[in-house]
Amino acid sequence: MGRLVGESVHLMFQRMRVPHRIIDNETSEEEKNLLFEDADIIVSGMGVPRAITPAMIKEGVILIDAGTSEQVSPFKNLFHIIQKFWLRLSKKFSRYPSTSQIFKFVSLKIFGFSEKEFLKGDTGNKFVGDIDPACGDKAAYMTPVPGGVGPITIVSLLRNLL
Repeated sequence: MGRLVGESVHLMFQRMRVPHRIIDNETSEEEKNLLFEDADIIVSGMGVPRAITPAMIKEGVILIDAGTSEQVSPFKNLFHIIQKFWLRLSKKFSRYPSTSQIFKFVSLKIFGFSEKEFLKGDTGNKFVGDIDPACGDKAAYMTPVPGGVGPITIVSLLRNLL
């Protein structure tokens, strides 16, 4: 059981006398699947990207995703190489704007990034949760990642601090 999410949620449910089950590394795959299929509420804090899929859950479940991971863009290194090359090219051929504009246009179309992302160096890395976003079609409610549990955690932390 994870100390950050699992233990905290377990203790809260115990205090509230809410019956609950815990899935951890020692839970067999067969038991995990049965527990997921039967659950009315799933609170996940694994830190494993998209580990819970629509096939694992029942219709109408409530999904609370507290696990986040950074999903690294496969184009990260190539993106930076092309960006540096484009910047050098645009400086070298600044009196020929059409050449650098053509290269920039082709680069942006290949990678599908906006011009703002390209100039800023945003490589497409993003935070994803433990629960596949496609589960939202089956769930009655699902917290988003990012922006779901995190802001509530910060508010609770500040409330307990003061």
